[in-house]
Amino acid sequence: MQYSNSYGCAEATAKAWEEYNAQILLDARKNARLTQAELAKRIGTGNSPDNVFSYYLRAGNKKK
Repeated sequence: MQYSNSYGCAEATAKAWEEYNAQILLDARKNARLTQAELAKRIGTGNSPDNVFSYYLRAGNKKK
């Protein structure tokens, strides 16, 4: 459940989670010793970090 107020708490929380998840993906990619281009090629997206991050967000939201 999201809560919002005049201070933008929900937006700040969403941004913090986005940055946290991006760091996890970056660490995993580096631990796998993959470049951004290599990872993009493996998952079939463009080379930009936004494309790779969007891919993981979509994959995580798929219903099983």
